[in-house]
Amino acid sequence: MRQRLLLLNPPSFDGRLYNRHVMDPHVSKGDYLYPPYDFLMLSGYFSPSDHFDLAIVDSIALDLSPDQCRQRIRDFKPDAIVALTCPQSHHADLEFLRTVKEEIGGIMLTMGAVQHARKRAILEHYPWMDGIVREPIGDGLQRFLRGEPGPFPNLLLRSDPETWDGEDHGPIRDFDYPLPRHDLLPLARYRYPGMLTRQFTTMLTTYGCPFKCTYCEAPDFGFKYRPPESVVQELRFIHSLGVREVCFKDWTFAANRKQSESLLEAMIAANLNIRWFTFSRSEVLDRRLIRKMKQAGCHTLQIGVESAQTDLLVNFKRRVNREHLTEVFRTCREEGVSTLATLVLGLPGDDEAGILNTIDYVLKLDPDYASFNIITPLIGSKLREEWEQIGIIDPEVYEIQDSTRAALHNVDISPERLVYLRDLAVRRFYFRPSYLLHRFTRARSLHHLRNQAAVGWSLFCKHVLHLS
Repeated sequence: MRQRLLLLNPPSFDGRLYNRHVMDPHVSKGDYLYPPYDFLMLSGYFSPSDHFDLAIVDSIALDLSPDQCRQRIRDFKPDAIVALTCPQSHHADLEFLRTVKEEIGGIMLTMGAVQHARKRAILEHYPWMDGIVREPIGDGLQRFLRGEPGPFPNLLLRSDPETWDGEDHGPIRDFDYPLPRHDLLPLARYRYPGMLTRQFTTMLTTYGCPFKCTYCEAPDFGFKYRPPESVVQELRFIHSLGVREVCFKDWTFAANRKQSESLLEAMIAANLNIRWFTFSRSEVLDRRLIRKMKQAGCHTLQIGVESAQTDLLVNFKRRVNREHLTEVFRTCREEGVSTLATLVLGLPGDDEAGILNTIDYVLKLDPDYASFNIITPLIGSKLREEWEQIGIIDPEVYEIQDSTRAALHNVDISPERLVYLRDLAVRRFYFRPSYLLHRFTRARSLHHLRNQAAVGWSLFCKHVLHLS
């Protein structure tokens, strides 16, 4: 008998754009929205299949109200739902899903950063929930829905033994998954500031991150890499859909140099004419690699700068060589690769003078874009654990994991001042006349220009006019 499986991204309850992922969930700072790659990783296990009918409803991308989302669910009549949540909307998400479970019945599984970190405690707190998909890796969900006996790695069910935590404790360093169903997503509804075409989708070449920064949740995920031939196969499928742009949503692209070079060579050989952007760190980048990335289609690199106070970063196991970092940004300009610098404002031990110094430093680096993030207690990070232990934050409050807002009163700079400094950073970076002229003259297509104008207007409304 066929089962109907729905992968559900719940609606926004306050109009904000929630990028819900198990890894790195966040609220959009500049009117951008990524396709939910967790669902893509799961989707391949259910199509083609003699046992499942699969649908994906991304309520954020489709701009569905709660009532419209409920109607979509009723129309599909799912036997099982896997729903994404994120810390920034945690309680609202789960209250909505509780009402869906009461109305629709069937199996209700959830996945998100809170579930990944808290595991069985979440199941105990929400008795209507049947289980948790801890990570979107492996065929455990498919085997469960087929009725096979468990337990299954990366799946934690209410019926599992109390000793089972849902983790995959094996020493596996690689991973793979069947061809994802990009065709089930409304790809034209996703956007990103530097995208060159009308639509893009997301992929992974690695999962997790090998670095150990204590303000980041990445170390809790370990690190795995994907065979290059599998990545190229997925790119060929994406190309067949008419999509010519991809975001590799790796935490650190090229963290494994051998794997990434093999992948880049395979992409160059495939000659699919797909442009892409990704996230990386200066430590793993050099001219030879950047040049090969450009040859393989890379048009933008997002690079962690974090703070100009490199001595401060060492306290959080984040080492940055400012000389090399400057060279990487210069190399990207010379090789024709755009850059986006990411910054963290308000790290413990930082002060207002330090933040102003960081803003000046980013202006000197001269990236094409900059993302200014207020320090936030990321669920699963060592920093959050420390703040919970000393009473700075309540372990049951997750919505403060929001880099667009400041809510912590027990850190070095007041929340109100942090917001002011973040707005100042955005204004100083994005609204320089020379920068605006540069962005206009560097537009690579009409769509690129329109997209950047839309993002610029969004930033102006949020950080100059202070409109929500």
